[in-house]
Amino acid sequence: MTLRPMLAALLLSLSLHAVAGDAPTVNNATVPQFLAWHDEVAQRAAGRDFEALSRAERRQLADAQAEIRRTLDGKASMSDLDDAAKIRLFNAQERVVALVNKAEDERLVCSQRKRLGSHRHQLECRTVAQMQRDREAARTARLRTGVCDPALGSCGGN
Repeated sequence: MTLRPMLAALLLSLSLHAVAGDAPTVNNATVPQFLAWHDEVAQRAAGRDFEALSRAERRQLADAQAEIRRTLDGKASMSDLDDAAKIRLFNAQERVVALVNKAEDERLVCSQRKRLGSHRHQLECRTVAQMQRDREAARTARLRTGVCDPALGSCGGN
């Protein structure tokens, strides 16, 4: 399966893990609907609706929404986006919803990876929690095998 059909199938089948109200997805909304929803979120964030967000989280929210606006600028429809833009849009949308719902560990992050031994790209999506577990497992394995970790200033097994 090539990347384009796989990406379309994934984005079509995925709805956001933690849905903030009626959050649109890349494949279920028009560009105006998508932007209108983000205008509403921005207005709510400026008011008292999201008081639990820290200053840093509000900055992340604004940055993610700016990425969404840049990605959709000049686009008449979602089908005008190339695969990389769809992934950027999806990731920014996931960031917004995770911040609003205080559900960072459930946020999906997607990327295109080259398959080993191939020029084809593969779409990979994992939650933040999965990525953290993978990093910790790799760190533990390095320490167990005696591989040096500059962050710790020492080598495991010594």
